[in-house]
Amino acid sequence: MASDPENSWFAVFVLLASTPLGFFTVGFHFTAMGPLIPALQSMYNTTYVSRTGEAMPNETWLMLLTLTMSFLIVGGFIGGTSSGLLLSLMSAKRLLQLCHVFNIIGILIMSLVGGITWSYEAMIIGRFLAGMPLGAYYAILPSITSELSARKSIPVWQSYGGIAVALGCLLGPSFGHPKALGNTELWPFLIAIGAIPSIIYLVASVWIPESPFYLIRNSRPEEAMQALKKMRSGSDGDRKAEMYAMETEINKCSKLVGTRELFTTKQYRNQTLTVMAVYAGFMLTGVNNFVIYTDLVFLQANIAPENVTFCTIGVNALQVIGGIIGSKLVDRFGGSKLNKGANIVIIFTLAVFTFSQGGAHIAPTVMPYIAIIAVAIFMVAFFGGSNLATLVLLGDLTIEPTRATALAYGSFVMWTLSWFVGFIPPYLQVALGAYSMMIWLGSSILFLIFQIVYLPETKGKTPDEIQSHFK
Repeated sequence: MASDPENSWFAVFVLLASTPLGFFTVGFHFTAMGPLIPALQSMYNTTYVSRTGEAMPNETWLMLLTLTMSFLIVGGFIGGTSSGLLLSLMSAKRLLQLCHVFNIIGILIMSLVGGITWSYEAMIIGRFLAGMPLGAYYAILPSITSELSARKSIPVWQSYGGIAVALGCLLGPSFGHPKALGNTELWPFLIAIGAIPSIIYLVASVWIPESPFYLIRNSRPEEAMQALKKMRSGSDGDRKAEMYAMETEINKCSKLVGTRELFTTKQYRNQTLTVMAVYAGFMLTGVNNFVIYTDLVFLQANIAPENVTFCTIGVNALQVIGGIIGSKLVDRFGGSKLNKGANIVIIFTLAVFTFSQGGAHIAPTVMPYIAIIAVAIFMVAFFGGSNLATLVLLGDLTIEPTRATALAYGSFVMWTLSWFVGFIPPYLQVALGAYSMMIWLGSSILFLIFQIVYLPETKGKTPDEIQSHFK
């Protein structure tokens, strides 16, 4: 009798090279620029003066700041929404290689062209190109992990992607501190760090095989079995049983499900709408408000300017620890339960942060510390809960024939909202002041209601049992 297959050491190498490296660049790109804002303002003003002979107006600086920060997300939108089409033309491995090439190109434009000219156009274009692979990562990396890992260890490997995002979020501001690389002299080296994971993957990909799912679907069963022999320990019987399960899942639909079938078939439509809702709730916690503008959030909370980046680094260190703990929780409780629990904590922290700002006059020396604690707990709950749980849910809620298209549409929703959440915080601070987080508090409450009412339980369920919920 065949037993549950286990990942081989080669599979561990493949999974480490595929998922964590890609997600690390997400966290790094999102946070490395935060401490660099004062240096950016100085550089942009110098460039503006050299072109116009006048000092840069504040409204021009605010526009260039939001464009620089948010064009990473615009690139993510393009990359995420095009991933479904690209996966119909090439394998996930080839697309991942292409993503890492685009990441390197974007970094070269920022660090070389931007570093030499101090051109804000080079920074915006470079951020756009580096953002394109980030969008694709959220569409293809959960799929790659689901298809390369032994089924029982999928939640753990999906959670490692979340830990990698948190680690990138920690190292970004750590290297980006003005006393490290976040100054007008050394910042090109800060940006260049983001290319290291891409270089590592491109070298490692020489030995990484195509997904057995991809090989089976493209009528290459012998190669699929060879890949499984490398990727799984155990007997030939175990591998044959796993391959039979893969063939069964694929044969339920003779081809990859396209857009029309996705939205005209009740099961696929419900599945896709759920994926889109999960992506939406993931973003509408307001996470980009904290991740991209962490230093500005702490300045708003009346933290001394010389201490804000240290606070950011400390908070991001806690979220790495939260991610490690969360990887154990998601394996024990599953993505659905962990997502609900994390969202409750997030709602609480947003309410506490708003109270610390609106009630600052009550205890002006105490409220800044309450704000720091609220942000810290938010980050731990998000990166140790929502982030990991979402990655696990995306693999659980979809099946092989629908996964690429459903995740592409989900990615469209996520990156549209990601741009929204990443673009408007400076304007919310101006317009709403102490109550700028209320919009995220309201959306988090709505998503919690959706989770409780509609999100299916996935822990310990087979793909057929989960899909029966959507039928």
